Amino acid sequence: MKSMIALALAVVASTATVSAQPVRWTRYTIPQTGTAVDLPSSIFTEEAGRPDGYGQRFRTGDGRADITIQAAPNMANDSLSCCRFDGHRVKLIPPCARTQQG
Repeated sequence: MKSMIALALAVVASTATVSAQPVRWTRYTIPQTGTAVDLPSSIFTEEAGRPDGYGQRFRTGDGRADITIQAAPNMANDSLSCCRFDGHRVKLIPPCARTQQG
């Protein structure tokens, strides 16, 4: 019983000294468009190439997650209500696309 209490106290003591690091945010700006986004740079630590158009792709150190910051022209002047995220890209919802194409 004494060894169980000692083990429990040791576990509690060791977890109390570990503290989570605060997330560090960095403003990423696309100079060509003026688009600016606050990026959790302590999470997405590596550059992972460029997307089509302007911007940058970042990934986590272990490669399990990525984020793309991208600016693209909005020639049809679509609002965000016309867009949906399909799990990889933002696409126009068909009624908005038909309306804009005239």
